[in-house]
Amino acid sequence: RLLLDKTGTLTHGSAHVTAYAGDLSLRGAVAALEAQSNHPLARALVKDFDAFAKPGVRAEEVEERLDGGLYGVVDGQPLRVGSLEHLARHGHALSAGLAAEAEAMEAAGHSVVGVASPSEGGRSGGVDAEVAALIALSDTARSDAADVIEGLRRVGWRPEILSGDVDGAVARVASTVGITEFQGRVEPEGKLARVQALQGEGECVCMVGDGVNDAAALAAADVGIAVHGGAEASLAAADVYASRPGLGALADLRSLSRITMRTIRINLGLSLAYNAVGITLAAMGYVDPLVAAILMPVSSASVLTLALVSLGRVGGRRSSSASASDLPEVTLMGTLDGATVSTASQEEPVSCP
Repeated sequence: RLLLDKTGTLTHGSAHVTAYAGDLSLRGAVAALEAQSNHPLARALVKDFDAFAKPGVRAEEVEERLDGGLYGVVDGQPLRVGSLEHLARHGHALSAGLAAEAEAMEAAGHSVVGVASPSEGGRSGGVDAEVAALIALSDTARSDAADVIEGLRRVGWRPEILSGDVDGAVARVASTVGITEFQGRVEPEGKLARVQALQGEGECVCMVGDGVNDAAALAAADVGIAVHGGAEASLAAADVYASRPGLGALADLRSLSRITMRTIRINLGLSLAYNAVGITLAAMGYVDPLVAAILMPVSSASVLTLALVSLGRVGGRRSSSASASDLPEVTLMGTLDGATVSTASQEEPVSCP
């Protein structure tokens, strides 16, 4: 099973603000607070609202939460920005008017972020804790996502989106990339629970993500893959890090893993046969020490040659015009014993070893 995050994984992670409802004076403070986060939506808010920020003003007492929110104090004003679920857990309710706006934004397939500015109470909410503004953001799916997903589906992978975003935004991206199984409003604990549930059913799970909220699921999956531009926590938790943008590295990783395991098996078989023949001939007196000294490095050279030929095959499969610089750019983060998920033959569905 292939589990994918949405924002920054299936999408470019370069969203832009499409609508704003509520207190316009908060836009500058939002930009100052979101400048302390590396989340793709945070970068979008900084880009679109930075013009409204006061020069030299920085957020203090910043606290980023895994459940989709950011708290801080900007120019003496407490501020909380995050998903509507996150704000609700901290006592920030929607007025009737903003509730209708949120519903319309979600129905249009936009990501919805709320802004609250409690006058007292700080992190725990306080009085005047109603949501003060709503921000709608939109992102586009990566150009290679649909082709990569279809290619992996053909060889037996079953894709599913797990996202903390609203259902409407997740459904829009899922439709664009051709994925029929998806869940929105999934918190980090929910992603981890989904990985563990599938493993409990005997499935081999590959998790692909880029955010702090993906870290637990990446660590628990049989293979965790962090995409380019991901948060530091996701890179530390993953088995593999793709060092170029896009999902093309995911398809390359599958090819590289399959060919690597095939090459290992061939090399082991040849080495065993080579040494068995050599030992037999030496025991019969047909191989003297000088000949044996020559034959041993020949064995090592043949193993290296086969490995290099196999790596060249990976580059050649990507494109008829591929160059050496276009070879798969994936970096192993520690051991990748789970990578054998990709070693099945091309005609057979992928299965756990």
